[in-house]
Amino acid sequence: MAARRQLVVFRIGTEEFAVDIMLTKEVVLMREITPVPETEDYVEGVMNLRGNLVPVLDFRKRLRACATAAHMDHRIIIANLDGRTAGLIVDGASPTISHFGARGWIHRRGGQRQR
Repeated sequence: MAARRQLVVFRIGTEEFAVDIMLTKEVVLMREITPVPETEDYVEGVMNLRGNLVPVLDFRKRLRACATAAHMDHRIIIANLDGRTAGLIVDGASPTISHFGARGWIHRRGGQRQR
């Protein structure tokens, strides 16, 4: 039997994605981000999270989904990516869900789950 996993579900545009809760630290409200010059388009800058500088990536731009300006309704998922902590701007995040057999990231389009 597959292991039961807790997932954080988040939205980018009209599509839903999920990430294993073990890859995330927390979900925070949108906050002030200090731009960093000469970085990739999807790198918004850095933010202060309890005294630590955390790089912030606009996951919407990275996925080439929608290029809307960040606003207070958006959320930042604080995640561990390749051993580093980063903030990912998403359109919204839901409470955790349980799922059997999922690993890492899941993408759901039109009711079908994809890995």
